[in-house]
Amino acid sequence: VFHLANWLSLIANKSSNVGVPPLARTVFPLGNLAPLSHGTGQDYGIGLDLLEGRVSARFVYFTASEQGRITSSGLNGAPGRNTRVLDAFAAVVAGPGRPISASDWAAVYKAYNPPANAISSDFYSSGYEARITTNLTRSWRLVFNYSYTDSGRTNFATEMADWYGLKPTGDGVRFVQGVRQDASGRYLVDPASFVAGSAVAKWIELGNLTPAANIANLTTGTGGVSVAQEIFDLVDSTNAGREDQQKRWGVRPHKISFFTAYDFKEGWAKGFTVGGGWRWRNANVIGADPRGNEITGRPIEAADAMMAYARKIGRLPGKVRFQVNVANLFNQTAIIPVRLSTSSSAPDGFELPGGRGIAYSRYDLVSPREYRFTTTYSF
Repeated sequence: VFHLANWLSLIANKSSNVGVPPLARTVFPLGNLAPLSHGTGQDYGIGLDLLEGRVSARFVYFTASEQGRITSSGLNGAPGRNTRVLDAFAAVVAGPGRPISASDWAAVYKAYNPPANAISSDFYSSGYEARITTNLTRSWRLVFNYSYTDSGRTNFATEMADWYGLKPTGDGVRFVQGVRQDASGRYLVDPASFVAGSAVAKWIELGNLTPAANIANLTTGTGGVSVAQEIFDLVDSTNAGREDQQKRWGVRPHKISFFTAYDFKEGWAKGFTVGGGWRWRNANVIGADPRGNEITGRPIEAADAMMAYARKIGRLPGKVRFQVNVANLFNQTAIIPVRLSTSSSAPDGFELPGGRGIAYSRYDLVSPREYRFTTTYSF
């Protein structure tokens, strides 16, 4: 904090941190323990102290980021898929009289079936915060807060996609779908759609060793699914996961709150404090229409109240304060839609029968009215 004047200050802060990864999580390409995540943050702004301290304000812009956040969500069945595909190839290309000896196959199996059970992503956020505190009188104060936050993920499951050899489409999210179906419904793979030397390129190479290993015909242990369809499902599920994770779904950018309290300093009510406030967050992003426009759920708002009484007890030093807080005063508990229920046939959301509106696949419950009683002794 640098004080330019007795009423104006400059505020700046910069921080960095290192996260310890979960020891049970291993990542591509070798199935080793996840590397440390790294976080950075900074904020800067101004502070005001006006009207001889009766009004103080703080206005700040902030950014924060984290690289290498580890999660098991987003694997999309990759470990099981690797095992199924390699087991299918083992039955037709490995062993006596086949293109690959058993000893050489053991090395191939180990290299292309790493014990990975997690992926990583980067997280960012940025926004503005404003806080204004006013002492309207010696007994009456008011606090107002406003913030705007934008946040999201990037590079979701990138290391996994690189290991498989998926090629980006250029939109920063999706990868090229290098598999198509012919008129008979058989899945066919375009080798040029995958990076040379990658896992999928190795599968294609193995499929060319013998007619029995043809990836359009060779099936894995999933009820007649071909290796080519496994590749299709891999790309499709990875794209879907990145679309879900790298959008702003769940974000509530705008938040407003205020709180006021009044202290009674004389008369029969001396020692009492009464107060109340209101908080609001705008509607959450729950999906997108086929044109990419965001679809929102509903805002959250609630009123709060408090009452306190402070007094000295006999000759004891200090004071005892009794306080009751009521959160969600009016018990507003309508459920919050979190995710729009969509499909390729209903990209704008399913209509529930009977004219009951749009269907949602996930909801959040709102905490009901809550009372909290506290006693504080200070001296």
